[in-house]
Amino acid sequence: MNEEAEHFGMGLYSTHVLCLKHGGTLKLENPAGGGAAAAASFRII
Repeated sequence: MNEEAEHFGMGLYSTHVLCLKHGGTLKLENPAGGGAAAAASFRII
């Protein structure tokens, strides 16, 4: 696998759209120590 590739497919985009449609957000981060972090929030009524 090419580690320089930045292709994440449709999964993150789909998650982002679903969060927005439910009044929420998707936050993605690359922490200084390496790795990745994702936080999804949405409203449950």
